[in-house]
Amino acid sequence: LLVGAPWDGNGQGDIYKCGVGLRNSSCAKANLAPWLRSSAGHLGMTLVDSKDGGFVACAPLWSQECGTSAFSSGRCVQLNEELQLMGTIAPTAQRCSTYMDIILVLDGSNSIYPWEEVQAFLGNILGRFFIGPGQTQVGVLQYGERLVQEWALGQHPTAQHLLEAARNLTRQEGRETRTAMAIRQAWTGMEHGLPAQGGRPGATRLLLVVTDGESHDGDELPAALAECDRQNVTRYAIAVLGHYLRRQQDPEDFIREIKSIASDPDEKYFFNVTDEAALNDIVDALGDRIFSLEGTHGDNESAFELEMSQVGFSIHRLEDGILFGMVGAYDWEGSVLEESQRGRVVPPREAFQEEFPLELKNHAAYLGYSVSSLQLPGGQRLFVAGAPRFQHKGKVVLFQLDPTGTVTVAQALMGEQIGSYFGSEVLALDLEGDGDSDLLLVAAPTYLEGQSREMGRVYVYRVGHWRCHNARSQRIEAAALGWSLRYFGISVDGRVDMDGDGLVDVAVGAQGAAVVLRSRWIIQVSAWMFVEPAAVSVTRRNCQRSGSSAVCLRARICFRAETRTRNPMDMNIDLRYNVSLEERIPGSRAAFDSGARRLLQRQIEFPLGRQSCIRVPFHVLDTSDYLQPLSLTLTWALDAAARSVLDEASPTTIRKLIPFFKDCGDDDECVTDLVLKATTDIAGSRQSPHILRKGRRRMLVEVELENREENAYNASLWLHLPGNLHFSSLVLQDPSTVKLECSALGGHRQRCSVGYPVFRSQAKVSFTLELEFSCSILLDHAEVMLQATSDSTEATPEDNVVKLSVPIRYEPDLFLSSNTNLHRYEVHPLGTFTHSSGPEFTTTVKVQNFGCYPIQNATLHMALPALGHRQATILSVTRVLADNATCVLQSPPEGTQVVPVPPEDLLHVDRLDCSNTRCQELSCHLGRLERGGGVSVQLLRTLHDSFFSGVKFRSVRIVSSVWLGVAGGVLVLEKGAQHRELVLEVLQGRRVPVSLWILGGSALGGLLLLALLSLGLWRLGFFSHRKPSREEEDEE
Repeated sequence: LLVGAPWDGNGQGDIYKCGVGLRNSSCAKANLAPWLRSSAGHLGMTLVDSKDGGFVACAPLWSQECGTSAFSSGRCVQLNEELQLMGTIAPTAQRCSTYMDIILVLDGSNSIYPWEEVQAFLGNILGRFFIGPGQTQVGVLQYGERLVQEWALGQHPTAQHLLEAARNLTRQEGRETRTAMAIRQAWTGMEHGLPAQGGRPGATRLLLVVTDGESHDGDELPAALAECDRQNVTRYAIAVLGHYLRRQQDPEDFIREIKSIASDPDEKYFFNVTDEAALNDIVDALGDRIFSLEGTHGDNESAFELEMSQVGFSIHRLEDGILFGMVGAYDWEGSVLEESQRGRVVPPREAFQEEFPLELKNHAAYLGYSVSSLQLPGGQRLFVAGAPRFQHKGKVVLFQLDPTGTVTVAQALMGEQIGSYFGSEVLALDLEGDGDSDLLLVAAPTYLEGQSREMGRVYVYRVGHWRCHNARSQRIEAAALGWSLRYFGISVDGRVDMDGDGLVDVAVGAQGAAVVLRSRWIIQVSAWMFVEPAAVSVTRRNCQRSGSSAVCLRARICFRAETRTRNPMDMNIDLRYNVSLEERIPGSRAAFDSGARRLLQRQIEFPLGRQSCIRVPFHVLDTSDYLQPLSLTLTWALDAAARSVLDEASPTTIRKLIPFFKDCGDDDECVTDLVLKATTDIAGSRQSPHILRKGRRRMLVEVELENREENAYNASLWLHLPGNLHFSSLVLQDPSTVKLECSALGGHRQRCSVGYPVFRSQAKVSFTLELEFSCSILLDHAEVMLQATSDSTEATPEDNVVKLSVPIRYEPDLFLSSNTNLHRYEVHPLGTFTHSSGPEFTTTVKVQNFGCYPIQNATLHMALPALGHRQATILSVTRVLADNATCVLQSPPEGTQVVPVPPEDLLHVDRLDCSNTRCQELSCHLGRLERGGGVSVQLLRTLHDSFFSGVKFRSVRIVSSVWLGVAGGVLVLEKGAQHRELVLEVLQGRRVPVSLWILGGSALGGLLLLALLSLGLWRLGFFSHRKPSREEEDEE
């Protein structure tokens, strides 16, 4: 027994080999951790046996240091039976981004001053590098007139040795600066990673040039730089301007040359400093740029691909290789990796985008937390990977993976509860050992049950030909097992038949416990039923039951049980079955001969793979309802104590319908001739449609149906109505033995059964259909279709259909009313009034909808007398106030045939209207008038007195006309149906003469009355003033 101990040795992990079955057996440690050179790789977290008899153990947290970072890419070891190392599997291990060969090319000519500043810069920049065999190594080349290799790449393998060499570096001096020669020598050492120069194949090549003057071999510089480009050497160039500034020289040509040495772009690879002391100011910026060479990602991209993949977190053996889970890949979105005979296959980040959309950011779905594979019956293989943190509920993905890394998802199973860790364990189970997967088990170990405890559960899915069935076939709950289990499903495995029944059993781990679940055989039971005779005779009784004539029949029922396994074991199937007559139907037309009435319960035992049959006799007493066949239903189930279970995909019920014979002569075929006639009480044509007046909402259809040939079984009359008609009632016109029953079918259809079950030969029925027009749907036709059908053969089907269609229009039930605050107005007598206008008065016109349907496109029209003879104004409109209406006022039209009445003829005319004055027309388009709703229009007008000046008349009525109209559609208003007149009567007042004697006497009487009042007030002392006393005077 191999036991993984991932926390052994402070997290290094190891494997123990333990003897099983022997007394005093012990476990030996394999001491595998040193092979991985890891401090905390957790070796032994996963174990799997290999096909050659050895096994593979993984350390998913194995890490490699790159600079200041540690990347947990994971690593596995392959061992033989003797625990000897056969190889290391590290499919996601990558070289560090700090795997660089850097050569510093330093100008050591006389112009560099002071040298101590260059030494300080060299020490500081070397301190930023990550020195080591798998990371960065540095060489230094100093030049002037000649070249000196201070040390080669890899000569100082540690940072401490490198810094010590930098402190001891002295200046070589020289009068010339041969930069091209130095660059050529530097890249020659890097070319092909020459071991003599310390270069390494695959390392990133960097050249750092520091100089303070133009090169003396500048003509050779382009060729040297071109060779650097060919060898993929990245160049940083630093221009020290101290020599030029001290001599006050223009450094423009020098800067141009140093920029040509630097790689593009200049803003990344070129630096210039004022003097040697300023070199230390660019150390941090230079170091950051050097270690960003491996490339950066955009703002919305992840920085990690497979660096933190933790390969081997889960592992599954395939027929030709291994499937690894990588929970840390792609920023812990997770992925899988296949290592097999077809090579190494790694899906790209976007391969699972359909199931794990990038916009969700997935919050560490942990795809690959568990892996497995399904072998489908058709030979197809599906990989299985769990992602227990997807959307906090978990998901399991079934997919195919082609050699290019393309993923084709076949199915996805979602968890039910947040935090349940659904998919943390998956198991493909081959119960019967035939090589095909029968079940897929998915664990959710932290599923919360009662009292919010993480008790856990395991879901069981049955495997079909192409995928798993979406609905789980079983759910195993820790709470149902009767023990106080926690984290049930933290591990799941199934390899061994524990009870010897030929089926692999399942072990489920929990916290501090393991549960073994017994598997059971999956049985498919097929059943057949035959009835003799095949139909029930209505007229011929062939036996006696309970003292009455009956029709006797016999059912033959057969069973056969199979299993999908290739080599099934011998066993007997214990089956319980029920046979029922007329199930869920009231009444009892039939019964079993055994006295069990309509339900028979039996049990049968028969061998697996063989057919077993029984006979069940029964009889029919009532044959009146011979149109509805007799039903015989068989249901079955395995005995509760059976060690097998029924396949959920196989049926457990069959139902057989036994028909009745019909009385249709020797040929057993009924030929009928149904004749249908129908008329309606309304008529109309396209030119003259029928108008539905207000208050009339019904339509009557007279129907006659006659059967002129043999009996018509299950005769029906189908009524198809449009949306604007509803079925109201059916009334038989005369007493008849034919029974009619109607039922609504939806969609404006009715089905009326005629004489059910049989509409006899030569029978006739007449009835009236009452239909009601809809208040919500208005159509321009009333169309009714009637169709007669039956189960019998129809001789003349052309007379079985009647279509009635009548063009119709609707007269809306509108009520028009008016009110005014001025009915009569009296003008001044002739010659006594001024030319000012009369009073402003208000007229309110109201339209109300008393019908049952809303009205649209209605218009209110008003003809208002406005101008008289010679354009004299009679009435003028000052304002129009309307609610739910849009009004337009039009001036009197020019060139009309109307001749206004001259003023001198008013004495002989008592009416002014649009026939003898020029009128304005007010048109108001009304909004939607709901049922019971209304619209009001207020009209403010002013009467002009000037029209009547100098004219003698007694009384004149000014008459305005108001009427309604509708535009197009199915609504009509008959001319004059909605018409009102607004009448204002104008009277001329009488002039009354006044005498001068009356005026003079009135004035004199008024003066005498004033004198008498004044005398009376004086006598009463009203005008006297009291004299004050002496005390009052003194006080004042």
